Amino acid sequence: MPEELLTTLEELRETIAESENSYSNKNRQPKSNKSEFGLIKADYSKIKINNYVEKAHNKILSLKNNIEKHNPDNKLILEMLSFSHNTGDIIENLPRLIELAGNLKQKSETSQGKIHVPDNMPREIASEMKADFRELERCFNTGCYRACTIICGRIIEVCLHRKYYEIIGVDLLEKNPGIGLGKLIAKMSENNISLDPGISQQIHLINQVRIYSVHKKSESFYPSKEQAYAMVLYTMDVIRKLF
Repeated sequence: MPEELLTTLEELRETIAESENSYSNKNRQPKSNKSEFGLIKADYSKIKINNYVEKAHNKILSLKNNIEKHNPDNKLILEMLSFSHNTGDIIENLPRLIELAGNLKQKSETSQGKIHVPDNMPREIASEMKADFRELERCFNTGCYRACTIICGRIIEVCLHRKYYEIIGVDLLEKNPGIGLGKLIAKMSENNISLDPGISQQIHLINQVRIYSVHKKSESFYPSKEQAYAMVLYTMDVIRKLF
């Protein structure tokens, strides 16, 4: 439902922009060129906008069914409902509604364990990475959050090895198959392969959580659902920025 609502609101925004652009162009034309077709098109745009507004209005009202006790999404839903007293409120508050719908969609995906595979992975490792992401999603949806952090670490390792090979032309998996993530990053630094500071910090965090999840410590570490999902988001973001 949040995804459908967001799509409707974005389509409404695009339709309004097209209508305003069309109206602006029509006013710049000489009066003799303002044909009946232009008027018909304007009427059509108005009807289209009204249809999208009505559709969005109904979808927002249906969010009442999602209000539950202790539901963390209640605040988002209630604010959206405050803009649905009449259809005029939707156009007036459209940017904020799109923002709220986007946040609601993201929260919904988190609770459902939706994991989107980045589409910019090198062809040579794409099939391997897709398999890892499928396994990652299965682990997340079955509550195996420590396993999630381990797979995230593996995905990062594969991607960094690929990045190293693309730049240096040396396959470290053959020369040093047991190299860890930390030493791999150090090796990249030695060869002047610079990583964005933000990426380095995200990789370091993923590695630290993986280490605490895998190796025996005085106190066992069990990532929460939210922590595991954060690792997944960091992993996807690293891949997008690496390639």
